[in-house]
Amino acid sequence: FVNAAAAHTPLRANCLHQSLALWGLLRLHGIESDLRFGARKLDGELQAHAWVERAGAVLNDGQDVGDYFTDFGRAIKPATSMNGIR
Repeated sequence: FVNAAAAHTPLRANCLHQSLALWGLLRLHGIESDLRFGARKLDGELQAHAWVERAGAVLNDGQDVGDYFTDFGRAIKPATSMNGIR
């Protein structure tokens, strides 16, 4: 639904905006997911991409996104505690 909402906004939401929104909404509802970042070099140009996964399933992109972008690994994992701050 984040991708659908982004299509109806006057601002252009890129993959990072959409992935952050989806990841944040899932966290808000207590649903664990991973925000992923990847990169590739295509025709001499470095390209970056962001997407969200839950239990290994890609939620806001094609399931084959990892075939096109090298995943940086678990780029962001919510901290359970930072000196008592959540």
